[in-house]
Amino acid sequence: MAVLYATGHYQVNRLAFPNRLFFAIIFALGAAIWEEVTFRGLLFRVTEQTFGTWVGVAVSAVASGALPFMG
Repeated sequence: MAVLYATGHYQVNRLAFPNRLFFAIIFALGAAIWEEVTFRGLLFRVTEQTFGTWVGVAVSAVASGALPFMG
């Protein structure tokens, strides 16, 4: 395409970003942020305050690691 453009046989009329791709990226980022806040933030904080740091880390790691297998 670069050669065709350079020789004048190809012309770019407009550049468009696919809307579906944009929304898929936004949805994926939102899901990732929600997962991190839920398992790394809330779950870790509650278990750490109740049982201590190492138990909080273990529970948070197991829960976030098991999530892909639960759906």
